[in-house]
Amino acid sequence: MSSYWVNFITKGDPNGSGLPNWPQYRDINSKVMVLGNTVQAEAAPPVDKLKFYAAAYQRLRRISGCSVSAGTEAPPAMLSEGREFWKRSNKS
Repeated sequence: MSSYWVNFITKGDPNGSGLPNWPQYRDINSKVMVLGNTVQAEAAPPVDKLKFYAAAYQRLRRISGCSVSAGTEAPPAMLSEGREFWKRSNKS
């Protein structure tokens, strides 16, 4: 992860020698980078699933007493965790 950050900060591109290619995100049909035990690009989960997890995150923040402003999006880590949960729960 730190190599991607250093590359992005110094070159404006996270890709570098010895790293799996991080594809450029252009639209909802683009691939997204999964930074798990195995680093790889995958198809993004459906937007409705991401919206569900973002809304669930906002409810949790309200319940825990954290301030939430209207239109606040869930952090990328929450979306990533939601994607992994969605993948696990939709396995046949």
